[in-house]
Amino acid sequence: MHLPLRLELLPLYGLIALNLGLCLVLFVTAKREIRRSQVKNKEQKILLQEAYDRLELGFEQLGKRVEDLDERAGGLVPPASAKSGMNLNKRVQAAHMFRRGERPEQIAAALSLPRNEVALLLKVQQTRLPG
Repeated sequence: MHLPLRLELLPLYGLIALNLGLCLVLFVTAKREIRRSQVKNKEQKILLQEAYDRLELGFEQLGKRVEDLDERAGGLVPPASAKSGMNLNKRVQAAHMFRRGERPEQIAAALSLPRNEVALLLKVQQTRLPG
């Protein structure tokens, strides 16, 4: 059984064929774009992995360097402790000023010394003097 082709439906069939053709073109174009994106993402992943590997290697080298410096630092002699600001001249001056009757606060200010150092010196001086 053969259906007769109706001429009034011919433009409709043409429109359907045109739409199917456009859909096929869009589908192929979309597939190409997806493939390009996948290739680009793969390239970026490779570049990121290389950068990560370089960073990891750098951190390992840095860690080894820190360990090496720690080993070297272990053999160093610690710096000498700071000496007292009160030299022999200032000690003698402080003792003279105290014997003249000046207070420890005045002595400390005059000699630019901490009050607690002057007080300690004067206590030591008093214990040495025969009483």
